[in-house]
Amino acid sequence: AAVSSLANRTQDGALATPVPVPGPAPVVGGNLSVSLAADNPAAANLADGSAYNSILKLTLGASSATQVTGVTLTKTGLIANTNISGVSVWDAQGNRHGDVMTSLTSDNKVTLSFGAYPFVVAAGGSESLLVKVNIATTANSGLVGFSVNAATDVMTNGTAGGSFPIAGNQMSIIDGNASL
Repeated sequence: AAVSSLANRTQDGALATPVPVPGPAPVVGGNLSVSLAADNPAAANLADGSAYNSILKLTLGASSATQVTGVTLTKTGLIANTNISGVSVWDAQGNRHGDVMTSLTSDNKVTLSFGAYPFVVAAGGSESLLVKVNIATTANSGLVGFSVNAATDVMTNGTAGGSFPIAGNQMSIIDGNASL
């Protein structure tokens, strides 16, 4: 809680007792369990040039109210990083958290920071985190998936745990011009 800096008004040299100032209750980080959602997207064909394809779904469960402020994902599969034109994270209500990231590092990673829109997992509750990917029109073919490789890839004010790596299914990229 915030503390006021009230000075001793008697000027006798005695230290004033700080007066607590009420404020919002902080979200105290707890143990966060991260797992592959039971309804993780099944392996499917994704057309090149398509956007917002669901590719990985995680379940976040917390023992006490916990904020998730970002996640680092690792691309899997046989597709050039330049053929991934966007990666984004969404909640179960269809709200995007953070920006659509448009480039991956040379080690196939992308970090999404949620900024002012963290996932807040209530005490004893759970939330879904859905990763969506945009495929460049030049991809034509390949395989793509994403994973969370370690607990340290989940940025939280608590302690993340789970059976890592947590990987989604591999999606096949097909030529969007040749498909119906």
